[in-house]
Amino acid sequence: MFSDSKSVLEALQNESLQNSSLKSLFLTTDSFLKIYDVDLTLQWIPGHCNITGNEIADTLTKKGSTAQQQNTTTSFRTAQQIIRNNSTEEWLNGWATGKTGRSLFTYMATPNPKDSINSLERRDQVIIFRLRTHHAPDNAHLNRIQPMTPPVCHFCDAPYETTTHLLFQCTSLQDLREEYLPPRSDAWNTLYSNSQQLKKTSTFYSQKSSRRAKAQTTAGSDKNVYIASGETIMAVGAFSDFVGILSSVTLRYEKYGGTGFGAFVFGAGKNSLSIDSVRIVAGDSGHRYDACNGQYVLNHKEEVLVSQAQPASC
Repeated sequence: MFSDSKSVLEALQNESLQNSSLKSLFLTTDSFLKIYDVDLTLQWIPGHCNITGNEIADTLTKKGSTAQQQNTTTSFRTAQQIIRNNSTEEWLNGWATGKTGRSLFTYMATPNPKDSINSLERRDQVIIFRLRTHHAPDNAHLNRIQPMTPPVCHFCDAPYETTTHLLFQCTSLQDLREEYLPPRSDAWNTLYSNSQQLKKTSTFYSQKSSRRAKAQTTAGSDKNVYIASGETIMAVGAFSDFVGILSSVTLRYEKYGGTGFGAFVFGAGKNSLSIDSVRIVAGDSGHRYDACNGQYVLNHKEEVLVSQAQPASC
């Protein structure tokens, strides 16, 4: 490809892409080359100014563009191809210059028909795609949707439970990581590798979710219960139909503003619930203990500001 724009060619060569139009040109060209698997050479040539042959060619080109165009019949197949090419080009331009899906764009600048995800079962496809796009239901993502959900990690209390943290950093998941992920795991070999590895990654995430669910099980006696921030509202709500004794309950809670627990009700509902030991970690004074129509017994206090707790109205 020949061009008389020396400044543009130099910018492309030096990858000086501060200009948005130049960046769009670079990304679009790069996508085009990958799709059609072609090589491209850019060559600078002098402009038309004061070069007789170029001036004549430029004049004839302008004259031809203003002349009456011939009405040439186009076949249906050709029209389809033109529409398809235009649509593909428009989509690629939007994908290359857009602001969404950047985590996926880093590893997949263009569609890949041979992507290993296509050979997985639907359930595994959903998990892998959510992990790729960082839209898995981890606390950091849920916090962006619902700010009342604290972003803290459920397993290790890291400040942000992100996809990257769960896959590669959380110390509490190291055993699952050693079993299902590559030795030197990263986003590429974990989420964009062969179908066998993608299946293992999906299993890793499923096992993580299962471990989380087991940690939140509250039925039965003599159980140590760990209820993560943001999930306490739904999980403890199950106590309204629970009859039994929990000898030790630990609530891992981070204040998320407002009025402390707000709508969070830890109580017996219509039945009775006896709790021998309650420990609030990093809580505040906004706790509510609600027995409503049942019987509530707190036999041992530890780090609980009961005197400042507000009784709930039934």
